[in-house]
Amino acid sequence: MSFININLAMTTGGNGYKTDAYINGKEAKEVKRLKGIPAHFRGQCYQPKSKGSKQIYCI
Repeated sequence: MSFININLAMTTGGNGYKTDAYINGKEAKEVKRLKGIPAHFRGQCYQPKSKGSKQIYCI
């Protein structure tokens, strides 16, 4: 069993609200919805910014 630590923080900037995301302590970026996710899923998908990271987490 493995645990994934995802931290989201809302910050305000010059152009409104922005979500800062960190996955296991590494900065992540918001990515588009993946194909195959059920239509009723209303969450967001994030991917670590580090090079070579292909794993995407949808929460």
